[in-house]
Order: sequence, then structure tokens, then C-alpha cells
Amino acid sequence: MKRLTVLILSVLMVCLMAGCGNASGKLSDGNKVLFQVGKNKVTKNDFYKVMRDYDAGDFIIKQAAKAVVNAEMETTDQIKADAKKQFDETIAEYDDLKTALEKLGYESEEELMEDVIDSVKADLLIDKYIEENWDNLVSKYAPLKIRVLTLTQADNGDDFKATAANALADLKAGETFDAVAGKYMDEKSDAYKQTRESLYVTTSSGYDNVVKDYLKEVTTPGLSEVLTNSAGTVAYVVQVTNNNISQLKDEFTAHLKGLSTISEEMYSFYLKKHNFTLYDIDLYNIIKQNYQSYLVQD
Repeated sequence: MKRLTVLILSVLMVCLMAGCGNASGKLSDGNKVLFQVGKNKVTKNDFYKVMRDYDAGDFIIKQAAKAVVNAEMETTDQIKADAKKQFDETIAEYDDLKTALEKLGYESEEELMEDVIDSVKADLLIDKYIEENWDNLVSKYAPLKIRVLTLTQADNGDDFKATAANALADLKAGETFDAVAGKYMDEKSDAYKQTRESLYVTTSSGYDNVVKDYLKEVTTPGLSEVLTNSAGTVAYVVQVTNNNISQLKDEFTAHLKGLSTISEEMYSFYLKKHNFTLYDIDLYNIIKQNYQSYLVQD
């Protein structure tokens, strides 16, 4: 499996090094026969075409990501130690090393260790990306700690707005948010979960637009006035408890690392930094269709 990967990569790199331009890539030795079955011969050109047409860019993106990781992260003794720990944990899931290598598709212990090291480095690169882009990420996600009180017409009757106003008055008078929430809301409701202090970012789901619009303008901790949704059926009271990014750094960093999109954002950033360029028009179109965010060339 690894030999096949190396062969595909070497074929790809010959094309890229040749500078294929705005046309389909051609290999200088593309007619070289790689193997033959009966009268059927498979050349390097055949191999490249299959990789290009059926891989849908996945291999290219993985190799580009690997190159980025190794360009940005040195293999330190600590990384080697962390990788060895992960390696041992992986092998322990199987009967022995030989079985593990066979099941995982590796020909040698060294090949598996190389991939584990790359994985450790990729995780650390996320930390580096967050640190290098901290101000931009804070601006994009605008982290806050908030609590939200929700009063609905369905649960609180037609005077739900007046009830919300009473709840706000209680909070301003010094009652705790927990006490007010318990007084006016059903503790078994889904909305009650939002009365607990939690990290809010611009991409957080489950919040009405009127709440999000209010939070866009917040500059200091405090209470909102009664906010009403566009349908006029739900009232909210929002409390911002903390907007100090220094105090929120650890929690916000953990949130960023948990995002499904953070790796994509990271690789896009470093691919652009390292001038990731596709010269083959067919490969370019494949990446554009399936991996738009990774296409960083003009």
C-alpha cells in the first residue's frame, strides 16, 4: 500500500515539476510500462489518469497537507515521545505488531511510526495556527460567556412579555439568574439549558436572531432589555457574564480545536502561505469542485 502511494506521488510530482500549465498534465516518460497482465500493459500515463479521474483529489489534498505539516513543524524529541506513546497504544489494540501492520495496511513499523508522527505534528499545528491567527479568530467568532432567559407565549400565556419584564426587574434587583430562571421557566424545557452560563460564538446554534443581533453589539458584561423575536411570540433576557478574551482564552481555544472546520481553515491558511499550486487543469477542476477551500491559487 505504501509503495503504491509513493509511486502515485512520484508520478504526480513529475507532472507538477514539469509545469503542465493550463492543460492536462503529461509525463515525460508517460509511455513507460509499469506492469503487464497478459497482453494488457499499464503505463505511467494510464496510472496518472486513473489517479486523477477516480481519486477526486483526495490523495493530492492529503499529500499537500502532509507537506504543510512537515514544512511548519520540526520533529522534536517531545513529538517523537508523544508519537511513540500513540504508536504503542495503537499496537496494543491488536494481538501483535505484525497483525497490527497487516490490519492497518503498513509494510513496516517505520512506515506506521512516520504517519503517527505526522498526526501528532498536525495536532500541534492547529495550536500554532490558532496562536498565529488569534486576533483574526477572536474577531471572527467574538467569544462571550452568556446566559439566556426565555419566556414564550405558549408556556407563559399572552402576558409573556410582562413576565419577561418582571424577570428582568428581579435580575436588576439582585436576584441570581438561577433563582429567576427557576421562578419563571420550566426546568425540564430545552430552553432552560441556555440559562446556564456557556461560551457563545458567532457560529453558535440554537439562538434566535434577535439574541445574536444583540450580542453583536455588546461591549461590556451586563443585562439586555427584553428582546422579542420577529414573530412576537418569544421574549428573551440575555446576560453577558464575561467578554474578557484573556480570561476566555483557554475555553475559546478548546472550542476552536473542537470545530469540525478548524483543520480546513488551518490547511487553507498554510497552503496559501506555501504557495500550493496545481498546474494540471483537470486536477484544478477536481479540487475546485470537491475541496474549494484548499484551492488558494489565483
